[in-house]
Amino acid sequence: SRLRGSRHAYKVADLEDPKSRARIDADLKDKRWKVTVKSVRQDRGFGFVGHGDFDTVLFFPFSAISDPNSYGIAVRQRLDVVVASQFDRTRGMWGFSVVSGRVVA
Repeated sequence: SRLRGSRHAYKVADLEDPKSRARIDADLKDKRWKVTVKSVRQDRGFGFVGHGDFDTVLFFPFSAISDPNSYGIAVRQRLDVVVASQFDRTRGMWGFSVVSGRVVA
């Protein structure tokens, strides 16, 4: 649900407010997204994907992607994913994270 005059439908800053975060999570709950892998940290088991409706890249652990080893996730690859808000303890802030997904062949 894109806000009037806003380039991005989902903004990290909106996750700070619990009511706004609950609304965003409810909106994201039943959606699937076609995203593009922006970077991969093979040695750490995670990467980041992008989609124009989000104002930031989205974190994804390899474990959230079904059968990632059969394809070897790479930059510019397409994934079909489910996204939710998640608190990043390392950075001490809210963000968006892939909770499940698959490689789009």
